Amino acid sequence: MLRFYVKRYEPDDLFEKLVFERIIKEKGNGRVFVVGSYGLGKSTFLNYWRRELDLPYPKSPLEASVKKNIPIVVKTTYDENLQKFLYNMLKGLERGFKKPGWIYFVGVNQEYEKVFKYLSQVVENVLTRFERFGKVDLDTLKSALSFVIDNTSIPLIFMIDGFAFSDSFEQLAFWFDQLLQGQNKATFIITILPDHLQNFRMKYPHVVSKFIEIRIPGYNFQEVKHVFLKRLEGYSKPDNKFYPFREEWIEEIWSHFPILRDTIKVAQRALTYAAKEGEMTKKHIELAIREAERAMETTILFELDELDRMILKALAILGEAGPSDVTKWLKEQGYEVAKSTIHYRLKEPLLKKGLVERVSNTKSKRRSKYRVADRRLIELLKYL
Repeated sequence: MLRFYVKRYEPDDLFEKLVFERIIKEKGNGRVFVVGSYGLGKSTFLNYWRRELDLPYPKSPLEASVKKNIPIVVKTTYDENLQKFLYNMLKGLERGFKKPGWIYFVGVNQEYEKVFKYLSQVVENVLTRFERFGKVDLDTLKSALSFVIDNTSIPLIFMIDGFAFSDSFEQLAFWFDQLLQGQNKATFIITILPDHLQNFRMKYPHVVSKFIEIRIPGYNFQEVKHVFLKRLEGYSKPDNKFYPFREEWIEEIWSHFPILRDTIKVAQRALTYAAKEGEMTKKHIELAIREAERAMETTILFELDELDRMILKALAILGEAGPSDVTKWLKEQGYEVAKSTIHYRLKEPLLKKGLVERVSNTKSKRRSKYRVADRRLIELLKYL
């Protein structure tokens, strides 16, 4: 998908100004939240800039003597198992440092030689213990990561995708805040949903205040057409640059699926139907839209277990409800289930998959209500 990435002024140029120049040219640090709703391309944005920031290592000792500072880029997905999360960050450091060409820095660049020693003596020992026993004390993992960060001036770029605010972060909050206050060269670029950021800000304002926020806006129709043009330019004809799609067909797909990745999927489905007849017509577009909507609804529901489906059904009937309301409804249907289980299912798998969304509750800041995120599922759920 990176071949079709649409670079926009907002937020790409702003990100380049705040992070790229500062890290690469000024050898500084940065703290950035990349904020946006589901399906707007946060992960693709992160992958694009990972490629831009992950500079190639030298191919010879001579080239190494010229390139004094090459950042180590670590990209990982946030994991609420904090031990696994910190392990992945350490493992990413090890992989980044041992990329092809890293060896040319050892000997010509004392800083890289020092980092290699730290990784060998501290990180690799911790990694080996984690891999052997499946876990390592959380404080040991934090100390190992802090030791490497605090004892090098090599730019380290940590890209953390899909940060999900939860109470488990409390075990990292103080340590993470100390890490951000240091004068090290570590940069943190974190993708996060708006709701999670709001909750994060309410509980840890001292951490969030150290970050710059970059909002990922939704794609507009002109940008969607640009993606189509890039993807289909090999099929262009003089009389229709969007061949085999007419502009109004793209607009029709977009009106049903206003998220770029979904629009592309439906377009590919339409192409498959059209290939059988040798040309694209409006009926192929309509068929693709109907099939995609039906597939989205049924696939989503069949991928869930029975309890998750019944939780969604409860929300479809109740409208907006908290864990207590959902638990009470389920018990009336004969399901013996604890409220804590319902709270976890709402907060974790269902919220993360975008099937439910949190509704702010003005009466209580501590208790959230939820509702079905996709209105098209509501009627289907009522008949389960």
